Amino acid sequence: MQPSRTQASTMSTSQLAPRSLPIFDYLAALWERRFFCMSLVRHDLRSRYSRTSLGLVWSMLQPIAMTAVLCTVFSQLFQIEVRDYGPYLLVGLAFWGFITTCCLSGCTSLTQAETYIRQYPAPMLLYTLRTTLVASYHFMVMLGLSIGLCCLLRGSLPFAMLPLVVPALLTLFLVGLSLCTICAIANTYFPDMQHLLDVGLQITFYLTPIIYPVSMMEDRGLGWLMEINPFASLVIFLRNPIVDGTAPPMAAVLIALGFAAVLAVVASYALSRVQKTLVMRL
Repeated sequence: MQPSRTQASTMSTSQLAPRSLPIFDYLAALWERRFFCMSLVRHDLRSRYSRTSLGLVWSMLQPIAMTAVLCTVFSQLFQIEVRDYGPYLLVGLAFWGFITTCCLSGCTSLTQAETYIRQYPAPMLLYTLRTTLVASYHFMVMLGLSIGLCCLLRGSLPFAMLPLVVPALLTLFLVGLSLCTICAIANTYFPDMQHLLDVGLQITFYLTPIIYPVSMMEDRGLGWLMEINPFASLVIFLRNPIVDGTAPPMAAVLIALGFAAVLAVVASYALSRVQKTLVMRL
């Protein structure tokens, strides 16, 4: 029996219609559940400060206190100007706080969401995105405080260079989301991952120019540590336009972008492999 002209036309149209890639379907499913994700983010923020008197101030107190102490010590030991070192340090601590939160809190982002995962069909990325958005909220508060401190100590900001902060922030967010996803999957299969990360992050902290200037390492012949450490390039990418009012070196930008791309590929691959079976590990 020959198909009718209408059926043949329909068949040919469906065969010629482009099919969406799986990644687009995944992102579309994630977008459809954006309100659910944001409700989880709001719940995390409210529950974190619901029983405190100072609320958000507690998240800012530790980096502010550390900045005050280190500014006092470094200004005496190394004759560093507080007006230069204060904003430099606070931006670095905000950056590292974001990385640390994405890694350590990311380890438990899937296990803590076990109830939702078992009852509500949603992309696994939603739950690591939730953790990354909470970390981003605190990071942006600290970054705003850093910019305010820079204005207070210097009297002005390098507004011409501030647009360069936008690609740095987008790159940092992608790095944070990728690290959060990788750590969440790894911790599901290896429960000791969070403890190993805690040690590894402490070591990486001192290998990254967070509390000391890059020039201090270069003067001591240790500049190669900055070159092989992608976190160093990432913090330079973010900090130079805000603190120094200069464009970051192109080498640092390329390393930061490459690092973000590699982490995104690794996270996507790992998530695609365990998306359907990860629930059995929870």
